[in-house]
Amino acid sequence: MREKSALLPAFTLGHTAHHLYTAIIPALLPILKSTFNLTYVETALLPTSFQAGLTAQIIVGLYSDKTAKRSIIVSVGLAATAAAIAALSLAPTYHLLLATSFLAGVAASTYHPAGTTLVTEHYPQKMGFALGVHAIGGGLGTSLGPIMLGALAATLTWQEALYLISLPGLITALIYSKLVKDVWTFKSEDKKQTTSEKGLIKQVAPTLTIFLTAYLMGQFAAETMVDFIPLYLTETFLITAPIAAILLGLMRILGVIGGPIGGLIVDKLGSKRIVSLSFFGQAACILLLLQVELGGALYIILALTGFFFAIQIPAGNAYLAKLVPEKRRGTAYAIFFTANVGWSAFVPPISGAVIEAHSFQTAFTLAATVCAAGASIMLTLKEPR
Repeated sequence: MREKSALLPAFTLGHTAHHLYTAIIPALLPILKSTFNLTYVETALLPTSFQAGLTAQIIVGLYSDKTAKRSIIVSVGLAATAAAIAALSLAPTYHLLLATSFLAGVAASTYHPAGTTLVTEHYPQKMGFALGVHAIGGGLGTSLGPIMLGALAATLTWQEALYLISLPGLITALIYSKLVKDVWTFKSEDKKQTTSEKGLIKQVAPTLTIFLTAYLMGQFAAETMVDFIPLYLTETFLITAPIAAILLGLMRILGVIGGPIGGLIVDKLGSKRIVSLSFFGQAACILLLLQVELGGALYIILALTGFFFAIQIPAGNAYLAKLVPEKRRGTAYAIFFTANVGWSAFVPPISGAVIEAHSFQTAFTLAATVCAAGASIMLTLKEPR
């Protein structure tokens, strides 16, 4: 038990590094839009390209269920993601920027299927708690990434900032490889076990489909806000791009406590209720955001939005882990996260086109409406045991 407790910081550190890099491209968008003279739709294709690369998670998940090398997959992936993000600074044209963004997404696709499965394997009895602590890293990374970028870009070039930001990922990859080990050795499964698990998967397929649909509807809001908040702040309130990046980081700062809070209440109240609460909270915050000016109220609403983003993560992961057989979690998480990133790749061009044709207000209102609908659907599901 003592050794398992010591592993939580390593899991959290790995999650922090992963999300530090997933948060960089949205924070860069105002700078890249200006540097390459892009339209909103062209700008939106940069996070779309990254998310498209993340769909490689399905391959990673399938492979991780066939090998006892999940910790190696995560470690190598963290180093590759850091290097790919630094390589964005070398792209001389928009098209090469898109290609590099895609490769960064491919590198980042190694984390969630293998990394999340490792957490659930090490902590089967305290899954909600462990996933909640693990989620601290997600909140911390998505907050630190934009804040670091904004602070460094205020005094250095954005290219130099990316070089420095790559260092934490390389160091974390080394630490993770030394501390985290796999907890099972792959063995061939007998036909009876495989047939039984396939039958169970077929039974839960309708619930899984509804769950994914509702979850993706909620993610419409998160993806729209994360990708377009920096542009909204720079163009509506005329603040600088580095300050907008820092505010994007501050929007995620309550995710540091939102993750563990979400994990703890999942163990007590059930995962579907917490996911639904998260989506309703996001929708409310988005609508309130459109009513305030730059100042204290806006900062508070941004922070609350990040809090509601965070509590859904351990809740959604726990729901899925309880729904599918244990040895199929790598594949299940691969499907789950691939569906998420595929959808996330689809959302930015939609929201960008709505902003181009109408306004930020219209796009954000649409996002809030879809998110609230997803929350309502989530409430119709049964809680898995």
